[in-house]
Amino acid sequence: MRDDLRVQTFVERGLGPLLAEPDTSLVGVLAWIERLLGTDLGSAESRTSLHVALLALEAARLAPAR
Repeated sequence: MRDDLRVQTFVERGLGPLLAEPDTSLVGVLAWIERLLGTDLGSAESRTSLHVALLALEAARLAPAR
């Protein structure tokens, strides 16, 4: 797979910004997040749940205080 240009392109599109950061440990942060949250980022259901939680957090932060 290492020599497959399609795979390389896919990786660059999905992880490019992380790979371009001077802090090369950022890609490893994904594995750390999985362990910390006890979730599997390979699971579509888990990713969707995390995405919705992030959207709810963002909405709560943007909502005016009562």
